[in-house]
Amino acid sequence: MNYIKKLEGHFYDRDTMIVAEDLLGKYLVHVFEDVKHIGKIVEVGVDYAGAWAKKNLRFYIKDNPFVSKP
Repeated sequence: MNYIKKLEGHFYDRDTMIVAEDLLGKYLVHVFEDVKHIGKIVEVGVDYAGAWAKKNLRFYIKDNPFVSKP
């Protein structure tokens, strides 16, 4: 019997790369007006902000195409 089990919050309390790999093959399920919409995760993308991750203004660095205002 196939069934879909909801992932608990602690699933995500791990290293980003491990979570990303473990998400592959999982299904996203959204129920709207009694209709189930289901999609399989076949690809994930992971970005690494490194030292900039904790800087509160990291999206406003002059001339940086990744973190500057357009």
